[in-house]
Amino acid sequence: MSSPSNVFRVGELVWYKNTAWRLGIVLVIAPKTNTLNPALGEENYRFLLAPLGHSLLGQQNIWKEATEMRPFLTFSVPDISIAELRDKAFAEVDWHAFVNRYAPDPDPAKRARKLEVIGLEASKMAARFINASFSTFNTFPGPPIVMGPNAYLTKYGGVYLGAEMIRLGDPVRVSAEEQQPASEAISTVMIVQEIQLNTSPNAAPSLKFRGSIYQLRRVDPYRWIPPPPTRPAPSSARPVLTK
Repeated sequence: MSSPSNVFRVGELVWYKNTAWRLGIVLVIAPKTNTLNPALGEENYRFLLAPLGHSLLGQQNIWKEATEMRPFLTFSVPDISIAELRDKAFAEVDWHAFVNRYAPDPDPAKRARKLEVIGLEASKMAARFINASFSTFNTFPGPPIVMGPNAYLTKYGGVYLGAEMIRLGDPVRVSAEEQQPASEAISTVMIVQEIQLNTSPNAAPSLKFRGSIYQLRRVDPYRWIPPPPTRPAPSSARPVLTK
């Protein structure tokens, strides 16, 4: 955790500026001074990032400022530019063989440029894989709740939902059950109170969230709202009960 805003959290996938925008995982959040103040903003911290790609490319971790970073969902991931990789998932590629085939140039400068392209494509493919997965953490004490034969419900304190960390108490946007006029509704927000994972041998794991729902509405700040009706003074009020 850095500041109360928690724009960037350890373990999350983020965009960072490095000539062009690149993708990386937040490894460390470090204050710039020795004074630990939870009220400090993101600009008072430095972030150590692991560039997303493949280990054989030997990409070094890099320190970045908050102003040089953006949340993963800020930008959409571009299409894969190398045709051979477009219909493949990250784990399906033999990266060692692909590098030897795609970047065998004896000129070190040209090989470095080709490896940079491969690294960029690998980061996009890895980002898409991460965004389509989830990983829970901080299991609640006690055994799972039995839901049926070999079916269990386990509660957790947090989850990486795709590239984003969600913990108990976090506000998240959810789909509204009822459609609201576009001029009034901004979004529907849940304050997460439970993170549940249902597992069964006959179905894929099911991740569920429970919490309080709030609907945000856009209100004209200059619209006149009538005051509540005035109540009569006690001296003029009629008695409620009489003998």
